[in-house]
Order: sequence, then structure tokens, then C-alpha cells
Amino acid sequence: MELGVIVGCVLGFLFFNSICSYKKEPMIFHNIIIRGFHIHHWMIFLGLFIISLPVIFYGGYGNISGGWLGICLGSILQGLTFRDAFQL
Repeated sequence: MELGVIVGCVLGFLFFNSICSYKKEPMIFHNIIIRGFHIHHWMIFLGLFIISLPVIFYGGYGNISGGWLGICLGSILQGLTFRDAFQL
């Protein structure tokens, strides 16, 4: 694994761990409500991760792109620690 992925993963996890609350009400950014559905931040970053994969691997893989993938992975992993992670 690249160092950029590891550092990005840790940064993404720690960032969302510091701004998200495990209480019922989100502090800053826990989810987005679209037509009554709660789209959690890990779902958003999963979509960004999937979209980023072909762009990065066809366009060239470097430390910055590895860091972006790590941030996405850390954000996804942190979002899955919530009890309501799979509730829309």
C-alpha cells in the first residue's frame, strides 16, 4: 500500500470522527436529506471512491490520488461505525 493511501485513510477517519456526533443530531456533517432519504457521508464517499477509481488508474496514480483514495476509504470506514449506517 502506498503511504498516501494510509495517511489519507487516517486523515479521513479522524476528520469525520471529530466532526460527526454519535448522538441523534449531527454536529456538522453526518448526512444529507434528499426527498426524505438520509444519505450518510459514507455513502457519498463510496460513490466518489467508485467514480475516482477508473479516473485515477487510467489517468495516472500518484501520491495525491492515493491520498484521495485514502480519504474516501477512511470516511467510508468511519461512517460504517454508526449504528444507523444502513438506515436511509
